[in-house]
Amino acid sequence: MKKLLIFIFCSLILTACEDEPEVDFNFPDDIINKGIKFGPSYDVKTLYFNAPRKSEPKVSVEEITHTYEEWLSTQCYYDDGKWILRIAVSGNDKNSDRRGYVNLKVGKSMTKITVIQKIDNITIQTQPQILPNTGGELKIRFISAEKPKVAINYPAQSNSTWCSLGEITEVDEDTYEVPVSYKENTTYGRIAKLWITTGRDNKVLLSSSVRNSLMNQR
Repeated sequence: MKKLLIFIFCSLILTACEDEPEVDFNFPDDIINKGIKFGPSYDVKTLYFNAPRKSEPKVSVEEITHTYEEWLSTQCYYDDGKWILRIAVSGNDKNSDRRGYVNLKVGKSMTKITVIQKIDNITIQTQPQILPNTGGELKIRFISAEKPKVAINYPAQSNSTWCSLGEITEVDEDTYEVPVSYKENTTYGRIAKLWITTGRDNKVLLSSSVRNSLMNQR
């Protein structure tokens, strides 16, 4: 009788193991190979995957850098026929990037997602000099971990809005470009400031180095 009970118990365990599903998470290849990159601000990214509703996915977090604080968190739940995995990072005010992993296990299947959060820093690649007095356009390129805000300011005494901004576009990974159009100058020298800002980083590009003047015609 005892042997029979042991046999039944082992059979139940083997059957349960066989019932564990093989899950194709179907995440994009760049997420599996390169991971997910966040900018320095608080952010949430959402992934979807198919699995049986009763599969009970198991999610764990490994924080490799800055382990003394909980900067990386997850939430996994079922909604509208799909499982949803939300990955969140808190704001990064450190002087170095942060790295961690999100482990997702469903039945026999498991995947590890690398999470990288960049620091708040802007590097300007374009340094325009004195502009000609004719109208034209220049493109400002800069490196930033997230899409920054860009604005043009003029001196308080100025009543001329001779510059205008185009749309910021991402031309490469973490590399952005914004076109700046400027009108023909029919007066004296003029100055504008282009502010490129993220959470805590501010860069002024167009300053006294960017001016139009009738002196260029003489």
